[in-house]
Amino acid sequence: MKIVADENVDWRIIERLRAEGHSVRAIVEEMQSSPDPGVLAFSLESRSLLITEDKDFGELVFHKKQAQFGTLLVRLEGVPRKKRIDLVCELIAERGDELINAFSVLTPYSVRIREMK
Repeated sequence: MKIVADENVDWRIIERLRAEGHSVRAIVEEMQSSPDPGVLAFSLESRSLLITEDKDFGELVFHKKQAQFGTLLVRLEGVPRKKRIDLVCELIAERGDELINAFSVLTPYSVRIREMK
């Protein structure tokens, strides 16, 4: 799967996803300090799932109607680092196809996937 990891994504998640064979482009490596609309556009142009911890992307997608290829908002505050890494990577491995053309939110207790047209 092609993935864009926002600057706030734990580097260990990026490393594990790469080790599992995913093509991960890290904003911190390619477009450091880019504004959120640019990051979302980069993800769309590269046809990649965007992984972020920044709730502002919900505002861009739902209220400002900015186009997106797929966004996974990770909301795992207070979850130990190893468990966070496992939850994100397992979700992508098991349900990655469902995350495309959707805005999804991963919490410690649930995954909400809202398909976007």
